[in-house]
Order: sequence, then C-alpha cells, then structure tokens
Amino acid sequence: MISSRIEYIDHWGANHLVSPSLPVRAFLTVIYLLAKPFVKLKIHPNLITLLGGLLAILASLLFINQVWVFAGLLAGFSTFLDGIDGAVATIQNKRSKFGAVLDAVVDRIAETSWFLALLSAGANIYFVLAAVFSIFCLEYFRTKGQSLGVTSVGAVTVAERPTRVIMFSMLSFAMPLQSEWELITSMGALIMALLAAGSAVLVLLRFTNQIRNNSSR
Repeated sequence: MISSRIEYIDHWGANHLVSPSLPVRAFLTVIYLLAKPFVKLKIHPNLITLLGGLLAILASLLFINQVWVFAGLLAGFSTFLDGIDGAVATIQNKRSKFGAVLDAVVDRIAETSWFLALLSAGANIYFVLAAVFSIFCLEYFRTKGQSLGVTSVGAVTVAERPTRVIMFSMLSFAMPLQSEWELITSMGALIMALLAAGSAVLVLLRFTNQIRNNSSR
C-alpha cells in the first residue's frame, strides 16, 4: 500500500523503468493529490478509466457539434482522470493486467475519437491517418520494450498523451477564433503525426540498441 507522495513517485519510476524528471515529478504530485479523494471513496480504478474514456468521447462529440470551449475543457479533464486511475490503482494496490489493458484500449479509443472529430472539421485525412498510425507505433514500441525489460525505451517523450491532449484542447479553443477550420485542424494533425513519428523512431532505436548491446555481452 502506497502511503505517501514520495512512495508513489518512486513506485511510478520503478514501474516505468525511468527516473522521473522534475516536471514529471510535479505532474505526478498533482495526480497523487487528485487521486486521494477517489481512494477515500473506494472507487475502483477501472471505473475511473471508463469514466475518463466516456468524457474523452463526449469531448469529441462536443467538438463535432462546434461546442469548442467545452470540448477542450472536457478533453483536459479526461486526461487527469487517465492519470488518476493509475494512481488510485497503485495506492489501493489494485494494479492488474486487465486494468493495464483496459487503460490502453480506452486511451486508443479516446484518441481515435478526437482524430475523427478533427476529420469532421475538415482535417486532411492523410495527416490524420499518419498521426493515428504514429501514435499506435509509439505506444506499441514502448510497451513491447518495457515488457522485455528494456530500460532505455523511455516512459516520457515529447509526444506523450498529455501533450496530445493539450494540442487537441488548444485546437478546440482556437476554432471559434478563426474560419480556416481545414487549415488549423490539418496543421494540428500534422504536428501530432510528426511528434509521434519522431518519438516512435527514437524509442525503437533505443530499444534495438539495448537489445544489441545485451546480446553482444
């Protein structure tokens, strides 16, 4: 049972095979504090995961219906829930393989719904497909590497889910300020595709390099 913020941060670092940087420690501190009420209420972490996914999809529907500001706010709130579920599972000692799979599946469904929302506003379909493919590759490479005990793949890149959510929220807030919807959504999808692709390549290189180094010893 995790009983303090420091224990939680240390556990997160050990679980992700990294030493959390100062910004990550700050983010984890916020998540830990937000998770405490859920722990006291004894809410199951899988329920929080599903709630976060539903809110993310609702954000997409609001975006499609041009309720831009609320879409951005709801997407941001759903991301906090995405972090809180893991914190609650850790604090309550309820981490499980099912919970990890559920979290990953819900995340991918939520993000796919966001890109469908961008398509509805006129985003270039090729940019959107490239972004979705790159994100899936990034998450797969990292998960595969960590499952094999590769410590250098990294748990934090410039294309993490919080970064992607921030970009979606920024697009949502920017939409009512101009009329070039196709341009802004296409550029947003392209930037996300480039960030995710670059991060995926970096993770893959770290993965293969450590495997090669280990095999040569």
